[in-house]
Amino acid sequence: MPRNAFGICSARAKPIHAEVAEWPNAPALRAGVERLREFKSRPLRIPFFVKKAISFGKKHKIYSKKKQLKTNDLIIMSEEKPIITFDEFSKLDIRVGTIIEAEKVPNSIKLIRLVIDFGDFKRQILAGIATKYSPEDLQGKQIPVVVNLAPRKMAGQVSQGMILAIGDGEVEALLQPTEKVKEGGSVH
Repeated sequence: MPRNAFGICSARAKPIHAEVAEWPNAPALRAGVERLREFKSRPLRIPFFVKKAISFGKKHKIYSKKKQLKTNDLIIMSEEKPIITFDEFSKLDIRVGTIIEAEKVPNSIKLIRLVIDFGDFKRQILAGIATKYSPEDLQGKQIPVVVNLAPRKMAGQVSQGMILAIGDGEVEALLQPTEKVKEGGSVH
């Protein structure tokens, strides 16, 4: 199995079919493949400062580790997170609620204060979604919320749950039901 991009390119370029040999630039293609093969045989050198940064990151657990999982010929990259049991997952109380109030939190760039109605009760949620959504756009939307999360104080206010959104670091989209559902409906 090739270990780097050049190895993958040269491994894939090995079979040059008869029709490719008739192309006007076939000699140049062959020369490129040979250069890739030459480069592949050279040892990979990692600069000293990169090695130091990697060892520092490992020592202080700064970076997120990636783990390769092989499924037949498919290699999947996934964040290394602990596996939880179904019982642990079932402890989460995720319910769908309707946003009845939305306003920017003063002195905050990312936070929006949401008041969400779940039918039997209402919750105040602080969400870091102001870079993607305006408070006016959120009024009346239904979203899933983890309602049994311990309250957390942010920007001088208390958040009583967590909305579910998609994105790595920055919010790309909010999760929403495709149809209108009953307020307080459980997600399972």
